[in-house]
Amino acid sequence: MLKHAGSARTHITLSYRPEDLRVTVTDSGEEGERDSANAPEDWAEGHGLIGMRERASLFGGTLTAASGVQRGFTVSATLPYEEHGS
Repeated sequence: MLKHAGSARTHITLSYRPEDLRVTVTDSGEEGERDSANAPEDWAEGHGLIGMRERASLFGGTLTAASGVQRGFTVSATLPYEEHGS
């Protein structure tokens, strides 16, 4: 998150459920940082997010990413415990 969030505060949540593990990383964003008018075209769908989605999918999981209402960003991955395809 340091690469994209700078000195923003980061919160990590691990949720253990019977069928999967969910990891959520949220940063607070920086004042004035990342307004959509000045964001690069691939900001929300950068190559890093594509790669993370592909890796989650390899294990039967999912990955979502979204910007906050006013600032910040959240990335959530859900990974099943059982081997993909079982």
